[in-house]
Amino acid sequence: EYLALMAPDESITSAFGPAGSSYPNQSNDVSYGIHPVTDNVVFFENPTPGAKNNEDGIARVAPIEVSPTRGLYQSTQKITLSTSTLGATIYYTTDGSSPLTNTGNPSANATAYTSPISIRKTTVIRSAATANKFEPSPWESHTYLLLDIDNANANGTDSNGLNDPILQQTRPAGYGNFPSGDYNMDQRITRSTAQSSGHNGLTVAQAMLQGFKETPSISISMPAADFVNLYANSTSQGLERACSAEFIPAENDSRPAFQEHCGLKVQGGASRNPSSSPKHSLSFRFRTEYGAGRLKQVLFPEVDVENFNSIALRAGYNNSWIHRDSGQRGRGSMIRDQWMRESLRDMGNQDAGAGFLAHLFVNGLYWGLHNVAERQDNAHYANYDGGDSDLIDARNGGTFVEGNSNSWNAMRSVVNTRNWKNIQQVLDVDNYIDFQIIQIFGGNQDLKFDGNWRAAGGGPYSTPTEMRPWKLYSWDGERVLENPSTNSNPRDIVGIQSSLRTIPEYRQRFADRAFMHLTGDGALTPSKTRARWEKYARTIDKAVIAEAARWGDHRRGTAYNRDDWLREQDRLYKAYFPFRTNNVIRQLKNSNLYPALESPSFAINGQISRGGFVGENNQLTLNGETGTIYYTLDGTDPLRSDGTISPQAIPIFSGVAIESVFPFESDQWRYQASSVALSSSNVVRTNPASEYNSNDWKHPQFDDSSWDEGQGLIGGRTATSINAARANTILDIGSFGSGYPSVYFRKKFEVIDAADVTSLTFSTIMDDGLIVYLNGKEMFRENMKAGTVTYNDFALRSSNETESFETEIPLAPGDLIEGTNTLSIELHNSSANSSDLGIDVALFLSRPAGEPIINLPESALITARLKLEDEWSAAISGTFLLEQPANASNLVISEVNYHPREATLLEKTDAAPLDLENKDLFEFLELTNTGATAINLANLSFTEGISLSLSPYPIAPGERALVVRNPNAFLERYGQDLSSLIAGTFSGGLDNDGETLTLVDSAGNLISS
Repeated sequence: EYLALMAPDESITSAFGPAGSSYPNQSNDVSYGIHPVTDNVVFFENPTPGAKNNEDGIARVAPIEVSPTRGLYQSTQKITLSTSTLGATIYYTTDGSSPLTNTGNPSANATAYTSPISIRKTTVIRSAATANKFEPSPWESHTYLLLDIDNANANGTDSNGLNDPILQQTRPAGYGNFPSGDYNMDQRITRSTAQSSGHNGLTVAQAMLQGFKETPSISISMPAADFVNLYANSTSQGLERACSAEFIPAENDSRPAFQEHCGLKVQGGASRNPSSSPKHSLSFRFRTEYGAGRLKQVLFPEVDVENFNSIALRAGYNNSWIHRDSGQRGRGSMIRDQWMRESLRDMGNQDAGAGFLAHLFVNGLYWGLHNVAERQDNAHYANYDGGDSDLIDARNGGTFVEGNSNSWNAMRSVVNTRNWKNIQQVLDVDNYIDFQIIQIFGGNQDLKFDGNWRAAGGGPYSTPTEMRPWKLYSWDGERVLENPSTNSNPRDIVGIQSSLRTIPEYRQRFADRAFMHLTGDGALTPSKTRARWEKYARTIDKAVIAEAARWGDHRRGTAYNRDDWLREQDRLYKAYFPFRTNNVIRQLKNSNLYPALESPSFAINGQISRGGFVGENNQLTLNGETGTIYYTLDGTDPLRSDGTISPQAIPIFSGVAIESVFPFESDQWRYQASSVALSSSNVVRTNPASEYNSNDWKHPQFDDSSWDEGQGLIGGRTATSINAARANTILDIGSFGSGYPSVYFRKKFEVIDAADVTSLTFSTIMDDGLIVYLNGKEMFRENMKAGTVTYNDFALRSSNETESFETEIPLAPGDLIEGTNTLSIELHNSSANSSDLGIDVALFLSRPAGEPIINLPESALITARLKLEDEWSAAISGTFLLEQPANASNLVISEVNYHPREATLLEKTDAAPLDLENKDLFEFLELTNTGATAINLANLSFTEGISLSLSPYPIAPGERALVVRNPNAFLERYGQDLSSLIAGTFSGGLDNDGETLTLVDSAGNLISS
C-alpha cells in the first residue's frame, strides 16, 4: 500500500515508496527504510525502532524477470532469467523443489543460471537470485505447458514429442507408490483415434488436447517428497506444506496468469480415505509465512471479490467415476457441487461461492479436473457482507473452524422466541430459505447435521443488533440431481425449522421466494437450471476426456469416458430439469410453503407481459383472481416484512373485490337475553301480511337503546366450550333446566356504494341455531326448522361454536341500503338443559372490481401482490417503460475508462472509507443515445466482460448516461455534478490489458461488442 507523511498544508514531507508507488512486501522481521549514509531505500535485517537506522542495512536482490512468462505453448521454448542487481547469481530448479534453502544458499537440486534454458516438455521452473550482502530475491515459479495441440496427429502424437509426456504419463522417479498413488494416463483414451462426437471430426486424442486450450489450468510446484507426504497422510487434517500456486488462463480468457506462494492441505471428509478415493480435494492457504498472506487476483470475474485467504480445489467424490458405488459412478459429472453453489448465487446470494473447473498439474504431472472454488469462512463472509473477519464465527458442518459456538447458540435461542424482528437481525432469513429450497430442488441425499454445509456469521454477542446475521452455504453438494421425483425434506441442520414454520411472516417469505425461483424467469425453472449446467459443461466438454484418462479406469478395467459423461448429461436434460420444478412446487404446496393464491399478472393491451414498452398509446393492466391487488411503482414490496401494507402500495380491485365490513370480536353488538318473547320469524319486511314496522326488533328503526351492549364473541353463562372460544361478553341465559330458548342480537354497519354490492358473506361461530335478518329480511337460517320459528323453538341439535362456517348470500336490489344497515339475529339454544349458548359473526361484501388499469407517471419497476382476506399471493415484478427500449439502432458505448490512474493523496483522504488503493473503483462506461427519440436503459446486460445493475433510466436524444464501478469513488474524482448521469453500476472489473465487452438488450439482441 501507499504510506505518506503530510504537513498541515497537505504537502507530502515523506512517502513510501518512490514517486508515490507502494512500498514492497516485507519478510518476517525485516524492516524497510532509508539507509543512514546513502539515502537509498533498503531492507534492514535488524529493525531499530527509536534509534538510528543500522548502517549495515541490506538491500534485496531485484526480482527475477522471466521471459517468456508462464502459459501454454505449442512449441519448444527457451526461458531467459535475469535480474537488474549487478553481481547476483540466479539459481533454478525444474523438479518442483525450492532453488534456495531457508538460509539463502543454493539447494541440492538447484542449477546456476548461465544461459537460456531449453525445455521440450511441460516444465516448472522455480528460480531465485542471491548476491553478497543482499537479501535473496523473491522466488519465482513459472509453469510452461508444452503441448502441440493444433498439429497433433490422430493418435495425439506430434513431430517434436511435446505431447508424449501427457499421452503416456506414468509414475515418475521420486514419487512414492502410496495407497492412492495412481499416476497413469490411460492410453486407450489418450491415443484413441476414434471420432469424438460433436467435435467437428477430431479424434478422441485430439479433442483431449484441445481441452487444455479451452479449460484453464492450476499448477502446483513443491518438493515431490512434500506432495507425496500430503497424499500418503491424507487423513491427517492438520498437515500442511508450502507450495507455489499458479493460474494459467484458457484461450480467450480475460483473466491474467499469476503466481502466489501459499500452503497446501488435503481437505474433505470420506474422500480423504485412500480406500474410498485415490483423488483428494486440496486447498490453498495463503499465509504470511509463505508469501503475501492473501491472494489478490481476479480469479472469479463474476464477483467483485479479489482478495482471498484460501481457495479450494475440489476433486469430486460422490457421483463421480472414482466412487466405490457403481450407481454413483454412472452419474459422474464434475459439475454438481459447483452447480449447487451457482444456483444459490443465481437465487440472489452473491456470496454463495463462485467457482470454475480447471485442469490441475503437480510439478508438471497431470492430476485431473478440479473445481476451483471460494471457501466460505469468516474472511469470505467479511469480503461480501462486511464486518471484521476476526470477530466472525464460521462452521464447516458440525465443526467451528473460526470463533466459537456462542453466537450460533444465541441465534437459535432468538429464533425459538419467535420474535420476527429479532430473528431477522441474527439470521439472514432469505439466505436460509434459499438454502432450504435449493437442497429440496437438488434432493440432497448427503446433507448431514455434522457435515456437507458451511455457515458463517455471529461474532461477540450480547444483543441481536450486535451480531452479523448467520448465513448458510452449500458445500459438498454432490449427492444431488438424482431422482426428479424425490420429495424428502432436507435435514434441519440448524435446528430451527419447527419454530420458523409457526411464524406467519416466515411462511409468507418462504412462499414468496419459492414462487420467485420456481416460476417465470426464476433461477430454478427448467430453462435456467439446464442453462446453468450447460455453462459448466461447455467449459469441460473436451477437458473431461483428460479426466477420464487420468481417473476413469480406477474402479473398472474399461475406463469411464466422455460418452458416459454425455449420457448422464442427457438424462438430466430430458428426465430431470424438465420435471423437477413442478415436482418441487407440489412438494412445497403440500407443506404450506407455497402461495395458495395465484399472483396477479401484467398485461399490455391484453397480452400477458413481465415488462416492456408501454408508451403513451398502450394500456397496462394488472389482472388477478378475486381480491385486492396492491402494487408499487418503485419496486418495493407492497407487503412489509412485519405483515403490514406498505404506505407506497396502491390498491386496485381484481375480479370480485371482497371487503371486510366488520371482523370477528367486533364491538357495538346489542343483545337481549330474557324470558320475553319477541316477534317470530314470519314478521319480516318481505311479508306484507305481517305486523312488521319500526316497533319490530328486526326493523332498522327499532329502538334497541335499552338492550345490553357487548363485544363478540358473546356467550352464555360459564360453559367451558364458550370459554374455549374466548367469549368477550358473558350473558345470563337462565337457570339450568329452564334456560332461555332464544336470545336476540342486533348490529348496525355502514356501506358506501351499496348498489354495487353483489353478495354478502357471513363467517359465523354459533351455538346452537340461528336465523339472520338484514334490514328486516331473512337472509338465511342454520340448524333451525323450516317455516315459522318462535321464541320457544329450540335448535335442531347442539353444535360446536369453536369452529366457524361461511355462508354467501346473493343480494337482491334493496337488500342493502346506502349508509346504515342493520343485522338482526335470533340465536336458539338446543334445549332448556343446555349449559351454553354463543355467537360471533364476521361480515364481508363482494362487488365487481374496477378496471385494473395502471397509469404510469414514468418508467418504473412495478411490484404487485394479490390479497384475499388474510392471504397474500407471492410478489411479481416487471419493468415497464414509457420510452423506447435501448437497442443497436439507438445506443452506443461511447467511452470506456478501464485503466484509471492511481488515486491521489487528496482522494484517499477525502474518501477514507473507500479502498482507493484499488484504482479500479474509478472505472466507468459512458452510453450515448444516438436516436431521435428518448430511450430507456432498463434490462440491458453484458454477456461478456462485466455484470450490469440498472434501474429504469431514460436518456434524451443525444444525451449520455454513465455506468460506474463505484459511485462514491467516481464522484470523488469527477465531481458531484455528475451524480444525475449515473444510471447504474457494474461489477467484475475491466481488464487493463483489454477484453471483450458485449452489450445486449432485454431480448438478448446485440447492441455493441
